[in-house]
Amino acid sequence: MTVRGYFVQYRFIIPDTVKHSSYTYQKLFRAIYGYTQAVYKSNGKTYKYFRPGILSNSPYIRPGKNCVIIPPKVFNQLKDFFTTGHNPTHNWTVKGDWKCTYFLNEKDI
Repeated sequence: MTVRGYFVQYRFIIPDTVKHSSYTYQKLFRAIYGYTQAVYKSNGKTYKYFRPGILSNSPYIRPGKNCVIIPPKVFNQLKDFFTTGHNPTHNWTVKGDWKCTYFLNEKDI
């Protein structure tokens, strides 16, 4: 049984005026895939919180760096993030000074 999916290869473009730290990229990838935050208290307790990303509630395959295979219905959410920066974890009022280019191809999985 084959399933139709979209292969999306993306590239973030960050201008030279913005500091190219790994955290800048980490924030962008966390917004796409989600992450688990660990909070360590002084009393020795550890609390873990899951912060969802655009693709957290959908099945996806990451065949390599900066690419993902997703169901067609999820592409609009990802495209919206690429253009506006809106994501479920952070309520960014400003997208930030970055752009994203992407290549889209249909695949049978």
